[in-house]
Amino acid sequence: MANPMTQPATNTQVMTCFEHQWLTRADFFYPQDFDYLIEQELACFEIKVKQAQLCLVVSHYLAKVVLPSGQVLEILPKVSHLDMTVKHNQANDIESARAWVATMLADVGIDAISKPLSATSLESTMPDSRTHVHSASANASSNPSLKQNIIAASVNTPWYEGVLALAQQKIAQAAQLLPNRYQTQVKNHPQAQGKLNLSAQLKNNWHRPHYLYSEQSVFVIDSRLLGLLVTGWSQLQRLLPGKLYMTPDSLQGNKPLSMAQCRQAYQQFQQQSIHSGWSSQLTPRQVAGLTEGLNWCWWLLTQGATQDGLKANPQQNPDFSSTGLNASATSTQGFDRQLSSTATLKAPAPAVMINMNHAFERWVTGKLLGWVEQNLPDSRLLIQPSLDWLVNSNVTQTQVVQKLTPDVCISDAQGKITHVIDIKYKAITSAQQISSRDWQQLFVYQQYLSCQNGWLIYPKTENFAQRLDVRQNIDDNSRHHQHDELTLDAERQQMSAIAFDLSQAALLL
Repeated sequence: MANPMTQPATNTQVMTCFEHQWLTRADFFYPQDFDYLIEQELACFEIKVKQAQLCLVVSHYLAKVVLPSGQVLEILPKVSHLDMTVKHNQANDIESARAWVATMLADVGIDAISKPLSATSLESTMPDSRTHVHSASANASSNPSLKQNIIAASVNTPWYEGVLALAQQKIAQAAQLLPNRYQTQVKNHPQAQGKLNLSAQLKNNWHRPHYLYSEQSVFVIDSRLLGLLVTGWSQLQRLLPGKLYMTPDSLQGNKPLSMAQCRQAYQQFQQQSIHSGWSSQLTPRQVAGLTEGLNWCWWLLTQGATQDGLKANPQQNPDFSSTGLNASATSTQGFDRQLSSTATLKAPAPAVMINMNHAFERWVTGKLLGWVEQNLPDSRLLIQPSLDWLVNSNVTQTQVVQKLTPDVCISDAQGKITHVIDIKYKAITSAQQISSRDWQQLFVYQQYLSCQNGWLIYPKTENFAQRLDVRQNIDDNSRHHQHDELTLDAERQQMSAIAFDLSQAALLL
């Protein structure tokens, strides 16, 4: 097995492995690190048994995991070689993977498909399928520093350094934007505090003159949003062992929330942020900055406790309430909490995981957007349109039984779909070896939409670097049984397998 973890740890204590690799206890410098990963059941690993011993099989993820020993495990994608038993130049592989991963994250961070990269934008759920996607150029110009922030100093730097540095920057900025105001507190107490409200005093305390009805203006900050930022900052510290960032003044002296409280605060923020009173205190740009920082916090908090690395699992969440911002970055003590008599929820592992299926799809979609703007200016991109495919014919009221959801469609100025596109993050040996399932899926999309072009997009590999165009074989037998018009349509329809060059970030059209 091509395993870079057989060499001594570097000064940065980063151990790098690739997707598809099988890891055993012997591959780790500290056996307890392997046991820890088995216990965590992180989404970036599958647990299998081989030759009577447990193994961790690396899935399709970019990941950083801080191990109990203090070392860091980095997971990189590997689509150029299918056989992981062949020894390759590991240094070159790591350098190459880090380079195109940095480019991918940078492009995703400034595209116009969804939110800027708070990594929540890497979720499988895309924006409204029928909403026109705006120009990417305008968004990129408004975020000139994002690309430099995400692409770290050199390809020898792990990809997550740039991501976490950007997270630190956005959370720190959001901490300076917390809504605050003077709030009037009313007290009816023997000890007066503030200004005496004479009218209320006469109305409420005529029978007990020793009580004083007073009002006092108190400077308050939104405690829920403050707690969410504090908790996100705590998790960021755990992900950066050995690095010390200055805690923003507004976060100092505050305790993190439990994960249940964080979820409630984040949900309320999403539902009420547009209408809440504090939004009137901030400019639209400040609201956007605060929102981005809170999105980063939520993403960091849900990484080590989810099945897909992107969405929160209600049954696996941490309690940070007993930790402070000065706690050790690698410590996991004090995070456990008994929320009920039946369930104990553990802290999420200090991990960052990005699902490569979603990330690659998002990356290619952004490049398709640019291609459409340059080559088909009157067309628009439809992202994951939901199409009613099969309906129940046995009832008076039509009921949808099955929907079709292609990754991307392109429609012309009249609204007719001209291209249906499916994006696959998988390594193929050659265009001739594409699975029949992939072709059949694209064929169903194309036939249902009656569009001329169907594309399958895969990462470029050593043996798949050129476009392959195919069409349905209309033989004499099928011509005899089909109408001439349908036969003509089938001859005009074309399906194509297209490679996406990872190193050049370009479609090989």
